[in-house]
Amino acid sequence: MKGNTMLCAIVVALLGFLCAYTLNEPVPPGITEPVKYRLFMTSIRLTRLLISATYLLHRDEPFPNFYVKRIRSIQEYTAPSPRAEIAGSNIRSRVVDLDGVSARIYEPIRRSEEKQPGFVYLHGGGMVLGSADSYDTQTRKIAEGLNAVVVSVNYRLAPEHPFPAGYEDCERATRYFMEHAEEHGVDQRRIGIGGDSAGGHLSASVAQAINDDPSLPNLKLQVLIYPSMQKIDLNTPSYQKYASDFGDGGILSIPSIITFVTLAEFGEVDPYVFEQLLRNNHTSSDFKTKSLEYTYVDHTILPTDFRDPRFYKTRTDPSDGNDALWKHMSHNLLDPRSAPLLRRDLSGLPPAYIVTCGFDALRDDGVFYKHRLEEAGVAVKWVHYEDAFHGVMSLSGLPFQLGHAIIDHIIEFVKETI
Repeated sequence: MKGNTMLCAIVVALLGFLCAYTLNEPVPPGITEPVKYRLFMTSIRLTRLLISATYLLHRDEPFPNFYVKRIRSIQEYTAPSPRAEIAGSNIRSRVVDLDGVSARIYEPIRRSEEKQPGFVYLHGGGMVLGSADSYDTQTRKIAEGLNAVVVSVNYRLAPEHPFPAGYEDCERATRYFMEHAEEHGVDQRRIGIGGDSAGGHLSASVAQAINDDPSLPNLKLQVLIYPSMQKIDLNTPSYQKYASDFGDGGILSIPSIITFVTLAEFGEVDPYVFEQLLRNNHTSSDFKTKSLEYTYVDHTILPTDFRDPRFYKTRTDPSDGNDALWKHMSHNLLDPRSAPLLRRDLSGLPPAYIVTCGFDALRDDGVFYKHRLEEAGVAVKWVHYEDAFHGVMSLSGLPFQLGHAIIDHIIEFVKETI
């Protein structure tokens, strides 16, 4: 009896610890639907804990790679395989091959004989997670709202396929879709592109490439949803605010961003490189004082309230720097295919719709790009949701009302523009 009592006490203590751990997630004031957010983050923390425990039995590969594979497995297991048709929907989906790149295409079942507009969607996931299937709910919603042909691209992911593999797939698939638009009943001159997070930077980069190709018409528009646009400054005011709001937690923590960056760019997480990126000490002092690109992330470009002194302290000291590491990383980090903000000439690009969120370390990237596009004479509509967080639009398993509203606003803009 005494032994059973002791066992019960241990079990209760472990359960108490587990509950305290999973529920101990910062929920800053002002965030949308805070109760639902806490519930979602509880599931995230529990998942992370279980994966970490499982790793103790499978230490034959680096933890970041192991973690990514387990998250992919969970996504595949929990997300039902998309159906071709859904009752009450006028959209039918199927898998297609676009010049060797797999994609899921969404087409109206009942359609006019006139050519339809088209839209290419590039999913998020830090270049290491996500798929067309895992984004089926929101992509289908976009296709339904637009009554248009929508292509969702299954680009290759890191760490198995680091930069520039994912970009190359997106460009190839978009180019092929445009070249064969008529086969899908699509007007080649009425095709837009868009995506969230990593998909936002891919959309911007592909739009730049299409703009450079005289054999194709320009894309009609680009929709950039809380996009990651650069990796040369990881201490912008939004990074500092995020650290104040969430510490090392939140849906897209700063350590997670840096892990994704290193996996996406180089296919591995080197502890030294990770630490230097975390300290924002990966560029050289010469680059910060003399390069044109570093002026693109000038903090004074941002609205004054984005530099709230409660969160924002200072910019990185130009005297700091790591010449050797920058020499190793600069080729990738300055490439517009990886960092579209850093392209010198942005003139002639299609009109942009840029979404940013208040609770997002990447908030300022979208604003920097807005500023540069406007300077280049490109029409921009910037919509900022102060109470939203990164990923709010793509959480179909636990949908947020604001996420649905953001999709509706995007659909409205695209319909008006395309």
